[in-house]
Amino acid sequence: MVDTAPPGATAAPKPKPLHLQNKPPMFSDMASLSQARSDTHSANVDSAAKAMDEEFAEDPSFERCPREAFVTAQDQTLVCKVYETRIAAYVRAFKFDDSEAVHATAVSLFKRFYLKQAIFNYDPKIILMTCIFLASKIENSYLELKDILAKVPASQRPSEEVIKETELVVADTIGFQFMVHQVKWPLHGLFLDLQTYFASIHQSQEPRKQAIQNLVLIYNRACELAKIAISSDLQFTHYPSQIALGSFLMASTELDLLKSELNQYISYRIDWVDVGTIAALHTKLEGVADAIKAQQEFEKLAKDTKSVVSQKAKEVAAKLTKCMNPEY
Repeated sequence: MVDTAPPGATAAPKPKPLHLQNKPPMFSDMASLSQARSDTHSANVDSAAKAMDEEFAEDPSFERCPREAFVTAQDQTLVCKVYETRIAAYVRAFKFDDSEAVHATAVSLFKRFYLKQAIFNYDPKIILMTCIFLASKIENSYLELKDILAKVPASQRPSEEVIKETELVVADTIGFQFMVHQVKWPLHGLFLDLQTYFASIHQSQEPRKQAIQNLVLIYNRACELAKIAISSDLQFTHYPSQIALGSFLMASTELDLLKSELNQYISYRIDWVDVGTIAALHTKLEGVADAIKAQQEFEKLAKDTKSVVSQKAKEVAAKLTKCMNPEY
């Protein structure tokens, strides 16, 4: 392997075996995530159909929804993605102390909730507001619930009682695992480490200054890309550090700056792993860029009321009114 270490630098340290970063993502790839969503959805449909049968047995006038008329797992994924793109706008309107952290945590809570639940059991509009309120407390950016709801249009505003009741449902569904590892922290740590790396490989002041200036441009763009990644499903399949590094590489490619230097940096930092592991890492990092691009395209379509995405979301909303679970 080519030695890419800067002059006088010691070997990059190996990760500690008991470090939290050793906890793997929930899914190995998007295919396994999709399968989990499909399996959970089928179980939720079974439960809702059973509840409808029981309701019909007590009240023959009750209209049961045929199983084939239920929203599909794909329908639910689309509706949830539309709502996830709206969380950022709500968070900005509420003006939390740390809006960036509240946004990331609220999206994570929302995603993890509907990984186990169904939109015909719990209204996404109520879950969205509940996740934002819960995220504000998790991220120490608490606002009074009445102040939050006051900024919600009256036609879409749930009651305080409903939000407080739903808060416990959300907490229970996610297993009371409130901590969300924000991508912004490994992103910032990577930025600091890269400054040290470039300072050590450039002995002359002018090349070092230019490299750091380019690095700042890349970092600023990477932060923008990482914010887009929040609403993607990367949190289920990638470590936060992988999302951060993938965002950095994507920004470098977009700006056409320091591409070879960043690849050298990666080789230097993980020079203790085998070639196959490095290749697998690069595949993971390419997946980050692909997911961010897909999310960018989806958000454009979601904002266009005439797009296929918007029209499909309306169709699902209409279908949803006929298959709500009577148990909830």
